[in-house]
Amino acid sequence: MGCDIHPVIQWLEYPAKDNRRDHWSDLSGEWHWGRSYDLFAKMAGVRCCQDGPGHGYPCTACPVVPPRGWPEQGPRSYNLDRSELHTPSWLTLEEFKRAARDYPDWPEIKATIAAMEAIESTGHKTRLVFAFDN
Repeated sequence: MGCDIHPVIQWLEYPAKDNRRDHWSDLSGEWHWGRSYDLFAKMAGVRCCQDGPGHGYPCTACPVVPPRGWPEQGPRSYNLDRSELHTPSWLTLEEFKRAARDYPDWPEIKATIAAMEAIESTGHKTRLVFAFDN
């Protein structure tokens, strides 16, 4: 059985102010990517570092940051309580670029980076929120 990623781009619509917390909005629903266990390892250690060598997948890289869990305000575009989801985390644009630097021609990666850069060019912070299934 394979492992797939479920990514959602979020942008900071309203920063925390006057006793209110940050308000993050989803750019769209889940984006559908191909499968790359090397990239998943670089993003969150999935199918590599945390699973150990007995899992059958060589560890070529560990995550750019350890998995963080769901952010305080997770994506509204999908049900965060789905039992098949594991290893939730999120990356900033710069962290994601570091994790994905070996995939310059992968269309889904290029589109994700381009969307995040476009939003950040307007002065808003972005993050890529994701989890995996088996």
